Amino acid sequence: MIYKVKNMYSEEERYIFFFADVPHLIKTARNCLWSSGSDFSPRFMWNNGSYLLWQHIKTMFYEDMDNGLKLMPKLTTDHILLNSYSKMRVYLAAEILSNTVGNMLLKFGPEEAKGTAGFCLQMDQFFDCFNVRNTKEHKKTGKPFLAPYTTVDPKKDERFSFLDKFLKYLDDWKKSTMERPGEFSQTNRNNMFLSLPTYNGIKISISSLKEIIPFLLDQCGFDYVLTEKFCQDDIENYFGKQRAIGRFKDNPTAKDSIYNDNIIKSQFDTRPIAGNVRKAEFDPKDIPDTPIKKRKC
Repeated sequence: MIYKVKNMYSEEERYIFFFADVPHLIKTARNCLWSSGSDFSPRFMWNNGSYLLWQHIKTMFYEDMDNGLKLMPKLTTDHILLNSYSKMRVYLAAEILSNTVGNMLLKFGPEEAKGTAGFCLQMDQFFDCFNVRNTKEHKKTGKPFLAPYTTVDPKKDERFSFLDKFLKYLDDWKKSTMERPGEFSQTNRNNMFLSLPTYNGIKISISSLKEIIPFLLDQCGFDYVLTEKFCQDDIENYFGKQRAIGRFKDNPTAKDSIYNDNIIKSQFDTRPIAGNVRKAEFDPKDIPDTPIKKRKC
């Protein structure tokens, strides 16, 4: 597994680290669970004797709707009855693979739902490790994994040890599907696990995170690291604006792209990010007073 390459253009020994877009991994992991045990997909997720089925969450949701006080207040029918649009929404996937849903399945769900509950709890903590957005959110939410990274000592920051345990959880799960007794084809065994791109994306992201945080804190002198920055939101916004300006041009030239780029710089630099991704927090104080230097031709 290649998760970094040496930077050939650096005079020092530097590396370029690869990250899979973690919000996208949350969506694909939710989609694997959503298709597990369904009539339209051969996927039937199984982990060491426990089935991981979407039906467990679906049944709990409808039982919760019949109660006067909802135990899972964030869940709506948009979370359960997915369509082509709702599959793209990250928050819908994150609120399914959450601590709340996992704990409700453990406490009030059937015995056979423990595998699904454990998967939700594991994915929730994994997402928190890569979703650190500011220095205060962990205090407001009461979730320590949303605190900024300030140390690489595993004794002071348990996220590093959790990521190792999470990789072992996935590896043991994969191993259990390969060793499950019975006459199963290789395709059937693969369908008992997460999709291969999701699994590889998780491994690449964790390996990069465990090396880049010590590099930023110890060698670069950062006070803290916000892992939410390791995502492709800015790239999605940029190309979304390119498409919006280009409109019906299916094959834009280099000249068209440069022209659009100048428009983006002049019109969108000081505006908050919005579009097909989560709206970013925006503070007018973040706009620098000094003028931007001219580009060299």
